[in-house]
Amino acid sequence: MQVMRFSAAALLSLTVSTAVNAAEVSLRYEDFYSRMKLMYKNNYQLTELTFSVPRQQDCILESASISTERNSVPLLFTQAQRLYLPYDEELKQQRALVNLQLAGDAAHCGLAVQIRVRSPKADYDHATLEQLYREMDDMQRAMKGFPMKYFHLAIKGLIFTLPKDTKVVLTRDKGYEDFRVSGEWSVSAAQIAQLRNLTLSAVPEVISPWVE
Repeated sequence: MQVMRFSAAALLSLTVSTAVNAAEVSLRYEDFYSRMKLMYKNNYQLTELTFSVPRQQDCILESASISTERNSVPLLFTQAQRLYLPYDEELKQQRALVNLQLAGDAAHCGLAVQIRVRSPKADYDHATLEQLYREMDDMQRAMKGFPMKYFHLAIKGLIFTLPKDTKVVLTRDKGYEDFRVSGEWSVSAAQIAQLRNLTLSAVPEVISPWVE
């Protein structure tokens, strides 16, 4: 997961207005759009790109909106402060802004950009795991800027963020193993190649790429 600080982010802050215990940050919608375009262009079936403000002290998202010279509409966001942005070329052409009203000092906040599974589930066969790996590796490569995308190192595997005491069952051609995990657990590309099935006792909270 990439986390970019508002003070020196690739998604450039155009305006930062501060008041007592509050700050409003305005970011170019065009920068969000350019990243979403990579995802929609390649029509990834199982993965998606998400934007969020990591929730921490002084970084509490109070409201969010997207505005043009003509109007402003509110943006939905979750308790975990994930932003739901429209994919709209017209908003890019109108030079729209994404406005975030934060409680605290925005200089200490960041914007997280994460590749993750669209709809996590508790059971994966070999073909689906392989597809997840390929899509995430391809998206990770596409997200890198010139010239790094031409020298991309493959992701190491997948990271599962699991509820407490989740039972994991790995089935291979010759037998299986089971164990329990709380929090993050990773499976390498080499392990994926050998698995027939991966079964979990609970649906993962997040499945994301395992990168260096």
